[in-house]
Amino acid sequence: MPRSVHQILGLLGTKDPAAVRVYPLAGTGDDDPDVDAHARSRVVAWASVWGADFGRLTASVTAAEKDALIAAGAREASSARS
Repeated sequence: MPRSVHQILGLLGTKDPAAVRVYPLAGTGDDDPDVDAHARSRVVAWASVWGADFGRLTASVTAAEKDALIAAGAREASSARS
């Protein structure tokens, strides 16, 4: 069951969704031939996990939770560095 926007904001220590930035977590090794199949399957499983960031605090969120945060006013970035 997805967490509510209120719950995620509480984890991050803010009440303002506009202060939160969400971004896809970087997959590593998904196209590296030296990475074994088991590790590659874990990367695929993480493909739909997003980071939600407020200052120095970050939480991982599902795609549905990310959509709810954006609908509430969070900013979407293309990567953790954006």
